[in-house]
Amino acid sequence: MVYWLRKSIVARGALTVLRLWLGVEWLLSSLEKIGSPVWTGGKAGVAVAGFLKNALTLTKGDHPEV
Repeated sequence: MVYWLRKSIVARGALTVLRLWLGVEWLLSSLEKIGSPVWTGGKAGVAVAGFLKNALTLTKGDHPEV
């Protein structure tokens, strides 16, 4: 299988398309966060704080989820 991935022109093309798509998605997500005031503006840290507070509430109880 590894040999086929390295030598096949079809696999090379498919992997190139996959890598380009993932790169574009990564770039768009980062630009969205950079432009959002919740991540970089006056409200920086609000999103992370909300995530952590929710994670801490899930650690309590008889059957913690985290």
